[in-house]
Amino acid sequence: MLARAPKSKMKDYQWQDRVKERMIEIGVTQSELANQLGITQGAVSSILNGNTDPKLETFCAMCQALSLSADWLLFDELKPKSSDNISKSAYKVALAWQRLPHNYKRDIERAIDILTLK
Repeated sequence: MLARAPKSKMKDYQWQDRVKERMIEIGVTQSELANQLGITQGAVSSILNGNTDPKLETFCAMCQALSLSADWLLFDELKPKSSDNISKSAYKVALAWQRLPHNYKRDIERAIDILTLK
């Protein structure tokens, strides 16, 4: 289970609120996040509502999937970089890219090179 940060550091603002805000910012649904994390939408809902603490692996995967710093989520110590602000369409492209087989990625990279005259 994930250890909870001391109340004084959290300023009555839970890390789950930051995750929800990030999801809204990039337009990711609980179902989409659940798919990425390999858990159910119900589990994501329970985590985000503070009813369940995620496993450490799930928390880390959530940070990675949403391009968030665990330190920022838990302690407000590191702000996310402005380059982490991506559109919903860019996020979906990134997710789709991760799921592609290597040979498809290679073919797409070749097509991009041709289109950009490299």
